[in-house]
Amino acid sequence: MEITFDQIKELTEIFTSKDWVDYVTSIGNLISSMAIALLTFYIFFKTPNQTARSKVYEKEVELLYRAFDYFCLFSDAVGLYASNKHRKYKTLRDLGSPPLEEGFVNKEKESSENVYPAFKEQNMASSLLHSIGALEPKKCVDSYKEKAVELRKIIINFERIHKNPNTEKCREISDEIEKIRSELDKIKNCFLNKIREFKDEIKKQI
Repeated sequence: MEITFDQIKELTEIFTSKDWVDYVTSIGNLISSMAIALLTFYIFFKTPNQTARSKVYEKEVELLYRAFDYFCLFSDAVGLYASNKHRKYKTLRDLGSPPLEEGFVNKEKESSENVYPAFKEQNMASSLLHSIGALEPKKCVDSYKEKAVELRKIIINFERIHKNPNTEKCREISDEIEKIRSELDKIKNCFLNKIREFKDEIKKQI
């Protein structure tokens, strides 16, 4: 809405008037007109911007969920690998414990073979998070990778050196695996929290 010539004239005239009620009323009407004009301008330009921001938000959430899925594939592979190795050496460290179920050897072998290719899922998750500026969740993903690499190195080195480990060595490696598994779980929980926080943060920008 535009301010008319009559309104401008009215504003000029009230400066010579001694009626302050009229003065206040006139100023109020003029301010109202200006406010409506500004609101119209805001709505006209704000709506397309907000629509654009909504679309950006939807795309960012989509990429965020994709990164989440990639991370879960990676963490599931690492988790299964760590779980099988821990079960194996926890059983071997105690001669009185019941034997592992039939077919466990194949399960252990399969999880060991699958963990390395899963690192590409971590790379995808990290790249997607970086692309949308989700730096805190990305730190968690990268930390999880570092801890997973540490775990594999420890196990690979142990199995290369100890072909037939005694119960004491099995106890040591099982305790070490258990410790790293706990650290991996903490990083995973941190990742989930950071994902929620980032989603809430970008939602506020709509």
